[in-house]
Parts: sequence; structure tokens; C-alpha cells
Amino acid sequence: MMKKAIHLWALLCLPLLLTAQRPVLGLPYGHTQAVLSLDFSSDGSQLLSASSDGTLMIWDVTTGKLIKSSSKQNQAVFGAKFSPDGNYAFYAWSFTEGRAKVWDIRADRNFFINEFNLAQLSPDGRWGIDYEKNLVSYPAQEKQTLPEGVQPHGFTPDGKSFYQTNPGQMHLYDLSTRKLTRTLALEGLPEMYGDRLRFSKDGQIVSVSTIDLDTNERIEKSWRISDGQLVPPLQLPEINEELQSLQDISLDGKYMLITENNGDAKLFDLDRQQFTQTYPAPVSDDQSEIMMMTGGPMGGAVAALSPDNRLVAWGGGEGKIILFDRESGRTLRKMEAHTPGVGFIYLDPDQRSLVSITTNDRRLHYWDFTTGRMSRSRALGNTELTDPSNTPFFTSAADQQEVARQGDAYWPNTYGGAPIMLTEEVRVVALSEDGAIGASWTGENDYDNLGPDGFPESKLSISIWDMATKQKLRQLDDIRTEIFSPGMGVFSPDKKFLLLGENDFWSMRKSTSRLVELESGKLIHAFPQEGYDVTSALAFSPDGNFIVIGNHEGKINLYAASSGKLLHAFPGHGGSVARMIFSADGQKLYSSSADGTIRIWDTNTHEELLYMIHVDEEDWVVVSPGGLFDASQNAMNRLYYLVENKGKTDIVELEQLKARYYEPGLLQKILGFSGERTRSVAGLDQVSLYPEVQAEIKGDQLNVQLTARSGGIGQVSIFANGKEIANDANPQRKTTVSYDLRLAQAYLFRHPDSTNLISLRVYNKDGWLKSSSIDVAYRPTAWSKGSGSGGNSGWTGKLDPKMFVVSLGTSDYTGTNLDLQYATQDATAIALALQSVGSNLFSGGEGTEVYCLTTASPDSTGLEGTPVQWQFASKENLQAVLTSIKQKAKAEDVLLVYLSGHGVTHGSAEQSQFYYLTGSMASEAMIEDAEVRGKYTISSGELTQWINDIPALKQVLVIDACNSGKVVENLTGGTRNLNSSQIRALDRMKDRTGMFVLSGSAADKVSYEASEYGQGLLTYSLLQGMLGVATRKTADGDYVDVMKLFQYARDEVPRLATTINGVQTPMLGFPKTGASFDIGIVDQNTKIPIGNKKPVIIRSNFLNQASLKDDLGLIKLLETEFRQETEKGKDADLIYVDVTDYPGAYSLSGLYTKDGENINLTVKLFENGQNPKDLQIPATDDPKRLVRLILREVKRALE
Repeated sequence: MMKKAIHLWALLCLPLLLTAQRPVLGLPYGHTQAVLSLDFSSDGSQLLSASSDGTLMIWDVTTGKLIKSSSKQNQAVFGAKFSPDGNYAFYAWSFTEGRAKVWDIRADRNFFINEFNLAQLSPDGRWGIDYEKNLVSYPAQEKQTLPEGVQPHGFTPDGKSFYQTNPGQMHLYDLSTRKLTRTLALEGLPEMYGDRLRFSKDGQIVSVSTIDLDTNERIEKSWRISDGQLVPPLQLPEINEELQSLQDISLDGKYMLITENNGDAKLFDLDRQQFTQTYPAPVSDDQSEIMMMTGGPMGGAVAALSPDNRLVAWGGGEGKIILFDRESGRTLRKMEAHTPGVGFIYLDPDQRSLVSITTNDRRLHYWDFTTGRMSRSRALGNTELTDPSNTPFFTSAADQQEVARQGDAYWPNTYGGAPIMLTEEVRVVALSEDGAIGASWTGENDYDNLGPDGFPESKLSISIWDMATKQKLRQLDDIRTEIFSPGMGVFSPDKKFLLLGENDFWSMRKSTSRLVELESGKLIHAFPQEGYDVTSALAFSPDGNFIVIGNHEGKINLYAASSGKLLHAFPGHGGSVARMIFSADGQKLYSSSADGTIRIWDTNTHEELLYMIHVDEEDWVVVSPGGLFDASQNAMNRLYYLVENKGKTDIVELEQLKARYYEPGLLQKILGFSGERTRSVAGLDQVSLYPEVQAEIKGDQLNVQLTARSGGIGQVSIFANGKEIANDANPQRKTTVSYDLRLAQAYLFRHPDSTNLISLRVYNKDGWLKSSSIDVAYRPTAWSKGSGSGGNSGWTGKLDPKMFVVSLGTSDYTGTNLDLQYATQDATAIALALQSVGSNLFSGGEGTEVYCLTTASPDSTGLEGTPVQWQFASKENLQAVLTSIKQKAKAEDVLLVYLSGHGVTHGSAEQSQFYYLTGSMASEAMIEDAEVRGKYTISSGELTQWINDIPALKQVLVIDACNSGKVVENLTGGTRNLNSSQIRALDRMKDRTGMFVLSGSAADKVSYEASEYGQGLLTYSLLQGMLGVATRKTADGDYVDVMKLFQYARDEVPRLATTINGVQTPMLGFPKTGASFDIGIVDQNTKIPIGNKKPVIIRSNFLNQASLKDDLGLIKLLETEFRQETEKGKDADLIYVDVTDYPGAYSLSGLYTKDGENINLTVKLFENGQNPKDLQIPATDDPKRLVRLILREVKRALE
């Protein structure tokens, strides 16, 4: 392999709160366009990203959560680098200009360095060097007195010194005293190139890469700061610059990171001189091929190495960022946007709803103010973009124009859309509300008359058009003004005035909007924007008395139309303002933005009332300025809190502070569509933070150092591979904690190549606030020693996993009041099904151990002659079975627990739990007796402890019980009619066990027993899924994947429940760190005891014999007919399943021809793909009647 010398300058940086505060709601923002650069902070805890969407974002590396986002620039940003102290980000702005900018992260302010006449800014932001080589304070710009002849050329990375260079020398001066502290001899340093020096992040290496103007030779040298000695260049492989791009070199010089043109990142080990790992680009969500990457300033993906070499960050097209483990290549976290930008908004005439269009995904969203939520969402059709009159709710012609104007250019950086082309020559930039008239303009610049800013004057002609006839109604000529090039406009409600605005990004002058009186043709007022702000939206109030102008910096200015006076500047938007509309009474202003928000303002008080956010396709969040929020359930799963404390940001899970700020119906209440008022959150600003944590593992000892903060020191919980092994390892509330990890041996993976993950969470002293998970990798010392000793001897080795199944069903209760029909047979069916599929996957059939506990008679269990072990269903027997499994199981194993029967919730506050009722119970009222409750019910607390004690790390809990929905609503984050104490108690169950949870509870006994499928609906759908409907199909077989199976059951049960007029919605709960896994393989010998005895019909196939296509859509029509038949429940003659293969099912295939108007059909009915039977279908001219005839003949054939 060819090599070339690359000096260490390649790895260098580009030149470019004291107390706890009120928690800030963290929202699922992310980049909406290509990621152009990535940079880790000096301690590796944060990641800085820059994107072509114009934003800089800071991410928490541990959790993958967004900590902070800059306001959206109107052009791409790239080359972003943290300052060494992390307080600033230096970056380039705009591909065309490449101008250096600074993001003051704490103040959240972006500025050009040259705005302050600065060539450089110190890392701490306190000092600058101007273009005359003076040292000045920032931002006061006070020139500092320096010793004679001293001219600063730059700053050291620690911000403590500035330096000046002479040929072969570097002089370091203390910034506080201005005194010379050190002179370094740098051999070969050229003259007058001091300001081109670059430091490594750790400040230990200084480098230069430049051209000697005297010799025209490239100079590339690096020196050690410690002694001034030259650093030899690194020997790197030859890079094909057409296919590969160098991204980063590790600080220790051991690794080089490149990206390839397919988007993959690859790691090159410089010691071994070979590529050792690949970090693949993600596959597009919409297609099977790898996404075309458009990241990086010159195209392609970007990547960066963390300072400690543990992580690789990847970024590319579509704004996605992925964190990989450097060594293993495992994906750790993904950071991406879930909040699309908002373009068009429309306020319904009755003021009770609002329609919005999101730009990235082109969807219509309907916000219902009367219910306080986003009621529905759908994809926006192409015809609605090209011809908005197809969308009936756009009653205004101006609204229709706006949709069309934005529709063809819905990328976030295409602001303002395109004018309407009335004719080939006439471009209409404004349209009246009724669509009757439009305005266009032409103009020329008068270079003989220059304005005070040096730009020529403009001479404009404005034409008013009849939009129906395309006839010119009026022309206003010779309108003289400073140079003006309007790209958008709006008529006043009375059509007497026209407001025109400039939206030219590339102009080097202020963007200005101008008000024209149409009767006289006079320019009434000019409204210049500040700095580089560019106009993006215009609007009049309904009475015409006020004007609002929005710009691409997110600002909205309110003016008096009569005087042109600025009345108020509305802050808030972090991106380009897309559209503004007033309420009918003018009391409220609605604005949408590329930042993903819709904001509502009170035009009298000028206060922001709230803002609304779209999350993914169909979810939403509403937030008030005071911190209250409301959200859909799925959106809540993506929310969190940010708490600033002494300049550090902590991430707190939503559930921990949700009780403070969650306000259901917030939108409805603030807009006055509810009789309720919003509650005050005064006094809830402070958060009692848990301690800071430092954790490390030495040998087999976990050592934890705690530093108390505002909330003091509380319990320390320790987890091994997601399973809690110590609920409180710090009962004395000390500042140091030590834990012997050999105690957790049962919960550790035993294979020598495995890496175990030890996690801990620390609490404040009151126990109600806990930290995010702190993770440390652990390899037991027995592994490194090779053979182990003492209790570890023979402990490691390659072990095949085993699956333990405990299936419990209670049908026969004391008396008859609680008796159920299906619970026992459901538990039996699940046990048999898992024995069948599990034996195909685990150790050739010997790795499956299945227990079935039911209330059936011992002589009629239905398990005779099978390997399934039966016991009577009781609390004592369940505990005994789980205890026996505890003695056998190991970390690699799988545990699946299934409960079928009755369950209730009982208790209040912290004591509230879910209770499973055993057969000794005669009524739910008996649960009030504490002694009975303890003896004959199984509480969620007890079940949690029994399951948690079992070392198997892959665990599944299925609850198919009356009333059990309440328990799983909490396990999965649902909160309807449940208090925060129940939520916390049940949430602990899921987090402590690391289990996958599924519940398909019916609302009551009646709906539970109403199934005509011979089984509970959840059980029926699980068995149906195992038959192949919900398996993961591979060349090696059909695998039963837990998550895929659960998701199928969640979607199928509600559909089945409609046939019995029941309401059943399964709840899913997945552990935060758990990946899905397989529990079996389905093959031709698999036996699934599904209760359905009715014939099953699967997908059919019909073709026109001439075209070999289904021109008449018979397949779809017949599917609809079969579904309607299936939904008859007990009266149905067959059941339709939408798959291509199902054991023992029937299917139809046929060819049809058209003879004049008649349709002639030849059709065969297949059983299990064989034994075809001809069906005689009469000819007809109606396709719908034809499929009814087919259904009739199918029923006859199946009788």
C-alpha cells in the first residue's frame, strides 16, 4: 500500500449558570438536512454538530439527547468546533462566503467575529485580536496596553496566554499580566505566519500548514510545546480523494478515521497499518438501498473520534447522527429529528381549529382547539400541492395561492416559495384574500443616482391584475425608492394598500418591506430589517390597522400601518418565519416556522400564549411559556427535562418531573374552549438534584465517588446488564461507595468474548429524583486470568442459552362469580406452542423447559404425552417454580412468564399495586382483607421480586387478564386515571427486571369471554402470529421475534375486538436498553394449538387473461368482502387472514376475460396450496356483484 506523510496539523481544531434553574422541557428536535461536521467536547461528554439546515446542535453523548440548538441560520453552517472550555462554537457560515462566525453557547447568540473587528477570539470569549494586531477586551473592545513591539498573533487553547511569533520562535505572554512567560525555539517556523498556527485540542502540539510566499513551497511542520522539538509526520495510507475523505486522527496518533463515498466510515489502525472496523451508513427508511449521503462540505458523510477513542460519531444525509462503539462497531445511539418544520397554517373561519402543513414530510395536520389536541394527520397529495382548490378547507384564494407557492419548493432552505405565473411574462407576487386581484412589478436601477449607502435608486412599476380575466386593471409608474427587489407581497383587507417585501438572501444590504397606497401610487412607509435579517412573511390585521413582518432569523415585528411605527418585536422562533395569520377579531396572532413550532401571541399584551409542535407523523406537543405542557402519549415517550446547574446540563427523565408540569387540555384551556383554568407552577422552579457521579471498575470492584448537589445524596442502585443487583448500595449515604461485582456473577454473560455492562443510578436524598444511567464496561478478572480461581473456576465458557416458560391460567375460582372459560385452555395453548417453537431453537429441543400451571383437573390437563410439566395453579406453586428456575438459570437464558385470569389494582399512593387473583378467591371484594390478599393474590411487587431474582437477562411477561390494562398502562407509560404513585411503582417493575411486557386486558369479564375464537383475543393473536403471520422470515427458517410478535398482537386484538363489540387495546412495554430477541423457530412440524376451527382464507390472486394484470381490482374487492364476513364474529362462516401462507388455509386463484360488458371468470379453490377445486361463477357485468358471487360459492364449497 502506498503511504504518504501527513503532519499532525490534520487533527487540529479549525481557527475559528451558578445555581439550579427551572427545568426546561427537552423536545425531540434534530437536524432536518445533511450533517456537515461533528466535533466532540474536550472531555468527550458532548457532541457538536453542524448542518445544511442552518443549525448547530449540542448532544449529550451518554443519552443521545439534544441539550441545546442554535437559532436557525438562513444558510448552511459547517466546520464547527468547540472552544476548549466548551463555552463557544466556532464555525463557517454559507458555502458561498465561508464567513467565520461564533456561537456564544451560554448566551445563545451568533455573531460574525468581524462584527467586532476581530480576527480571533480567545477560547474563554473574554479577549480578541483585531485586524491591527491589538489585544482588545470582548465585547467592550477596549484596547489593551502591551509592551512595546508586542503584537499578539493568537491564543493558546487553555485561554491563559497569547503568543507572538518571529522566524523560528514563539513567545508566550500571560493574558492577565501581559508579561512574557516563555520563549520556544521552533525550528523551521517561517516569518509572518504566526496567525496560521494551529494547536491540538490538548494544547501539546502546535502546527503550521501554509505556502512560503518567497519559495512557493508548502510548509507542513509540527512541534511539541513541552520542548519545541519537531514532531515526525504520521505515516498514513494513500487516500483516493474521489472515493475517500479523511475525517479525523485520534489525539494519541493511533487511529485514522475516513469516510467512503457510499457513506460508510472506516477506522485505520496506524500501528497495525490496516483497516480494523467499519461503521455502516444507515439504510433509508423508504427504500432498501443505502441512503445517498449529502453530508460534509464537499458531499459524503462526516465522522469524528471521541478524545478517549471509545466512540465514533457518524453524520450524513437526512440529518441523522449515529454513535458507534469504536472497538466493536456496535451502534449505541441514534440522534435524529422527530419535529418537522412548519410551512403553511390556516385558521378555520369559526376559529375552532387550525390546519398546518409540515415541510419535511408534506403532511396535513388538524388541530382541534375544542379538544385541545391534534385530532388527525394525513399525507398531502400531489394534486393538493399543484392545485390547492382540491383541498376544500382552503376557502381563501390567497390561502390556495400560498399552498401552491410553498408546495413545489418544500425544502426548509427554500423560503417564500415561488410567485404565481399569470402569463409567461407576468409574475404575481401578491394576491387579495378573495383572489380577485393580483400584483406584479417591474423595475430598473438608476446608477446615476446613488443612495447614502452607495446603492443605486430603483424606479418601479406596479401592475394590478384581474386574476379571472388576466387583464391589467391599473399600472403605477415611476415609483422612486432606494434599491428594491420585492419577492412577496400582501394586500390590505380593503385592497387599498399593498405591502411588498424583499426576500433576497444574496443581497449585501438590509432587506426592506414597503407599503404602497394603490390609489396614489405613493410609497407610504419603509420597514427595514436589522442586520442580515431577510423578510420571509407578511400579514395585515383584519381591520388593516396593523402590519406584521417576519424574517428568516425568526423575528416578528408588529407595526402600526398608519404611522409605520414599530410597536413590538415578538421573540421566540428559532428559525425562519413561514406564515402569520390573525384571528378574526385581531386579538391573537398565529405564526409558523421552520423551527418546527406554531406559536400563538396575544396582540394586546404582546405575550406568547403557547407553542405547538408536530412530532413524527401523527403526534404532538403543546407548551406554555410558564413550563406547562400537554402531549400525545407517543410524543411523551420522546420528551425529557434539562436542568442547568453551575454551567452543567443534567438530563432528567420526563416521568420524574411530569407531575409538576403536565396539564391535560392545555391548548383548550389557554384558548378559552374549556371552563377550567390552567394551574400555577409558581414555586416549582428549583430542582433538588442528585449528586454528581464518577464511577470506575478496578479488578472486580466498582468504585463510585459522589459529590452532593442541591438534593443531597440518596440511594445508589446498581444493575448488571440491565438487571438490578443492588437496590441501594449506599445505605449510609456516604460520598464513596464500593461494590464487589463478584456478587453479581449469576447475572453476567459467561462467554470470554462478552462484555458486561454495569450501570448505576443515583438518587437525591428524598428519593424522588434519579440520574440517567451511568454505564461502565466490565470483564471479570477470572476471564483475563484465563482459568479463574476459587468460586470462578470453570465459570466461563461457551454456554448454549435455554428458555424457561411459566404459563399460568386460572379459570376455576371459588364459587362461580369469577369463573372464566378460556384462561386455563389459553395457558395450556401458550405452553404447548412455546414448547413446539422453542424446541426448534434452543439446544436441539433440550434447551426448553416449560411449566404449565392451571386449575384443570389433574387427569385432564391437555398436556398428556408432552414434555410440558403441569402443576395446579396456586401462589405457592408459582413461587416454587420460579425459585427452582432461579437455581438453574444463567444470564444468557430466556424467561417467559404468561398469566391468564383475573387481575385488579388495589391501594393508594405508594402502596398501589396490581394483584393477580388465584383460584381461592371468590370475589374481587375479598382483596380488601389484607390477610386474604397476602395469601391468595400475587402482587406486582412479589412478581417483580421473583422474576428479578432469576438471572436470565432476556425476560418476557404476558398478562391476558380482566382489568389488567391498568397495570400495563403504567408499565408502558400510559397514565389514564392513574396517579403518579402507581406510575412510579409499576415503572420500577419494568426497569428493575428489564422485561418485555404485553397486556391484552379486557375491560371486564363480559368482553373477555365474548370471543368466538375459542380463546382470549390476546392469546389467539399471539398463537396466530407464531403460525407465521408475525414471524421474521429468513433463509434458515421463520423466527418468532418477541417485538415483532408483540406488535402484531397489539394491532390485531383491537380489530378482533370490534367483532364482539368489545374494547381491548394491548399495551406494550419494552426495557429502555433492551433489544428484541427470538424465542423459537416455526417449521413444517410446528404444532400451534390455535382455537379457531373455522376455515381460514388467505390472499387471493386474480388476473385479466389478456393483460396479466388485475385491471378490475378483484383482489382488493374480494379482500374487503372477506373482511366483512370475518367481522361477523360468531355468525361468520370463515376467517380471512391477510398473508400469503398459513397452515391449512384456503386460497383462490383465477383468470378472467371481458366479453363485451360481461366478465367471465375461471377460478380454483386451493386447500393448503393443493387439491384445487373448480368453482362455477356466473358471468356478470358488475365487479362488486362478481366478488359476492365468489364468496357465495366459496361458502358452499367449504360446507
